[in-house]
Amino acid sequence: MGRICNFFCRERVTSVMLRARLFRSVLLVLATCVTCQAQDASKIIDQYVKAAGGAKALARVQTLELEGNTPGSGEQPAGTYTFIVKLPNRYYTEWRPGGKPLIEAYNGKSAWQQSATGELGTLLGPPAADVETASQYYNARFLALAKKKIAAAVKGPATMRS
Repeated sequence: MGRICNFFCRERVTSVMLRARLFRSVLLVLATCVTCQAQDASKIIDQYVKAAGGAKALARVQTLELEGNTPGSGEQPAGTYTFIVKLPNRYYTEWRPGGKPLIEAYNGKSAWQQSATGELGTLLGPPAADVETASQYYNARFLALAKKKIAAAVKGPATMRS
């Protein structure tokens, strides 16, 4: 009888130990996945900075200006697009679908916009904060993010259209 009890007791202990090991393994894998995602975001940013010529080269850029054309599709007419950022905190974006300007800008002190009807207006409250934040974000160029209290995180995969 002692042999049978010894066998079943040992089997029960082994089963509990296996469950505990499995549980620890699952926790370790989950913890590793969370850590990997945090590292991936910083790694992606580091690769961007390196591909753009390094932190020193990006820091020397005072003004960035992009201009282009947008194709028309369906009801959307063709137009032009202008994007300008200037250190330390200037931001200007203009989209002209069919010749009607849609402008949003931050001049370092206030945010403003021009609608398609030509109406000019100073932005206040959350819309102004959004434009000021965009100005700071685009002028940061992914340099000294911790100093500027900007955090990066992987949110998941994105599908790009060609």
